[in-house]
Amino acid sequence: MRAAAFQLSTYDLRLEAHAVLAGLLAGDPDRRAWHLASAATGPDETAARALEETAHRARERCANVSACAAFERAAELSEDPELKGRRLLAAAVDATEEGQLHRAQRLLDAATGLVPDASARAMLPALLPTLLPTLRARIAFGQGAPRLAHDLLLDGAADVAAADRAAAGLMLVEAARNAQRLGDADGIVAAATRLRELDLRPQDDLDLARQAALSTALLLTDGPAAALPVMRELVAGGSRIIPDMHSRRINAAYFALQTGDFSTAWEIARAAAGECRTAGEISKLAVLHITLATSEIFLGRFTDATATASEGLRLTAGTGRPNRAGCMQGMLAWIAAARGDTDRCAELAAASLERYDANGIVNGLAWTRWAQALLDLGQGRLAEALDRLDAAMAGPVRNQFQAVHFAPDQIEAASRLGLPADEPLRRYEAWAQASGLAWAQAVLHRCRAQLEPDSERADELFRAAVRLHAVGGRPWESARTALVYGERLRRERSKQAARVQLRAALETFERLDARPWAERARGELRAAGDTSLASSDTGSLPALSPQELQIVRLAAAGRTNKEIGAQLFLSPKTVSYHLYRAFPKLNVTSRAQLAGLDLV
Repeated sequence: MRAAAFQLSTYDLRLEAHAVLAGLLAGDPDRRAWHLASAATGPDETAARALEETAHRARERCANVSACAAFERAAELSEDPELKGRRLLAAAVDATEEGQLHRAQRLLDAATGLVPDASARAMLPALLPTLLPTLRARIAFGQGAPRLAHDLLLDGAADVAAADRAAAGLMLVEAARNAQRLGDADGIVAAATRLRELDLRPQDDLDLARQAALSTALLLTDGPAAALPVMRELVAGGSRIIPDMHSRRINAAYFALQTGDFSTAWEIARAAAGECRTAGEISKLAVLHITLATSEIFLGRFTDATATASEGLRLTAGTGRPNRAGCMQGMLAWIAAARGDTDRCAELAAASLERYDANGIVNGLAWTRWAQALLDLGQGRLAEALDRLDAAMAGPVRNQFQAVHFAPDQIEAASRLGLPADEPLRRYEAWAQASGLAWAQAVLHRCRAQLEPDSERADELFRAAVRLHAVGGRPWESARTALVYGERLRRERSKQAARVQLRAALETFERLDARPWAERARGELRAAGDTSLASSDTGSLPALSPQELQIVRLAAAGRTNKEIGAQLFLSPKTVSYHLYRAFPKLNVTSRAQLAGLDLV
């Protein structure tokens, strides 16, 4: 009836109705603002100001789409050119935050010429995004032109440095971050050098951001021994950041990854992700999924990592920010490689490489090259694995943190081929010693042992590695050490001692569903005289899809279908369907039975 009445009414009657409703809605300022706007027949500053206030309230609840619409309509009702430009610029900021980059570009183009940079800074003096160069850079980066974004930020910082050091500092911090995404060492160091020369003050509130950029450059120029202590300070500061400062917590979690403290990275990211999910900050949630999935891979939680990265892919599609998809696809390719799923690895690797060709962002490329080499290594193609990783080190991947962590794979391939591996050993040794982590020292001992020609010295190194793994909590690395140690013991005819190591490796590889590695351990056990091997049984969990596992875990914790759907952005009907498929795989018939299952 309301729609029919609206369609049958005249234009003048509609205007009058909107004006009446605006007058009746004094207690509902947002609805009143939109009715005022609908009643306007030309420029109307009262309606425009009301919509601007509505937009600010929308921002407070992280409703950037609503804020963008309100700012844009307020601009349409503005008569003053500078006010119009400022509102268009504000709308462009919100469109960028939501990944609506074409809309953001259109709004920015409309605002250009109407708003001088000084006015843009006055709009939100503590935030950089309102500066035209930064907004242009963020749009360029989101549209797959990160090198253009980097140049825009450097040029913009040079233009404003004399008038506003804080604004210039934020631009340089962002330029350093973008250069890191490109694997551009020179760009990182150049931005950090200019940032150091700015002489920022405490009141500029840029200490953490500046320290982050400088420590990244320090890692490149002076190595892990100089950079990791600074990065650990940033991680420690993450625990003191108040909950709603999500960007700073994302930063702290990132540096926890760089230092090898994957448990802390996961904890910080998980807490921030929960807050972002509640607040509806989906774009930041997608970033946090990269940290969560990376941490889960290194913690040996491959099924969790698959679920996290898969959800991250869906989030990147939903936010219109495809740049992060390549990293998710690269991580999923790595897990597929560890599990020996050749077709899945190839499919994901191709998709990730396509992303890299489009945007030049190196994180996904690094995961993908490592995944391809790991697949080769797991299937005994040693020369191919070594060639892939050597080739990766000749390009921008060498400046990514994955280059440290695939060094042991280079060393294993080289040692089994009878080749030297001096450079990979130096690379991993520098990081492991600076990290001070037991598990990293264990891997370092394994690497040295594989290259050690003296049997007694190699045995000492292997035994030291096994002792350190016992307290390190990294099952994948522990199993890799046990495997190569067991292989060496078998070759030296210490078959009983070899079987101890090989059984430990096999148990872990089967639990991780790392099929090629489990088969290699099984073959070595047979060669060591173990005739008691049962057929492999990886349990029920690998039979579940990543999304089924997420849903089953939440259902086991007592969540309703509606609550599960809200957390995973699914309909309750879809949740019910996944549970229907999962129950037979777990041999249960009700939700109550889930609580008794081991779903880790």
